[in-house]
Amino acid sequence: MYLLLLIPAYVVVYFLLISWFQRFFNINEKKESSWKHVMIILAIFFMVMLWISFIPNPELANRIQHSIWWWFLMVVISYFSIIASKVNINRFQFIFLAFFIATTFGVFNELAESLFQIILDIKFAPNINDTWFDLWANSIGAVLWIIIFTNFIWKKN
Repeated sequence: MYLLLLIPAYVVVYFLLISWFQRFFNINEKKESSWKHVMIILAIFFMVMLWISFIPNPELANRIQHSIWWWFLMVVISYFSIIASKVNINRFQFIFLAFFIATTFGVFNELAESLFQIILDIKFAPNINDTWFDLWANSIGAVLWIIIFTNFIWKKN
């Protein structure tokens, strides 16, 4: 159920980031949000969910889910939001913005999991070490995906 709640959350985050980038960088041009971007985000979401389901070791699947799914999707959403908002940034700026956004949402995810576990008694982790491993997987995934996506960002002259 929790994973299904993430579907609309990713879509909402895409549109919120477009507005946030335009306000943050004081851009007055018309936004160009794209349903094509939304469809790609959703396709990636479901492809990774399917791929994770084939991993027999639940611990390994969880680490891969955090390093690939969460971070990859947040970097993709950041990338598409930057394009749609018409923000003109360089690679250095993208590295820090993507890391900030992905880290923020990664921490929000862990906080949400803790609330679901405490309030609704939904078991996400057998012990606190799982949260620490999730945060490590998130951080390693962030660095990996930001390095890859930085090659697609450039400042227009």
